[in-house]
Amino acid sequence: MHKPLQPSLEELNQLFVKAGEDHQNGLLDSARTDYLRLLEFFSEAPLLHYNLGLVQDRKSVVEGKRVR
Repeated sequence: MHKPLQPSLEELNQLFVKAGEDHQNGLLDSARTDYLRLLEFFSEAPLLHYNLGLVQDRKSVVEGKRVR
């Protein structure tokens, strides 16, 4: 079994930009996937956790599952 190669910093930067754009454009599943992928490499990054939380919250609103 091969361990996946770590993306370059440029690739990770592009993924972060894509995640943000997807988030803003309502592509919440894609944004969630991208933020989770980034957290594999930057597990202590507060901004990634924050953005992922925003995506999760927005998804719950859209899906009508948010508890107030």
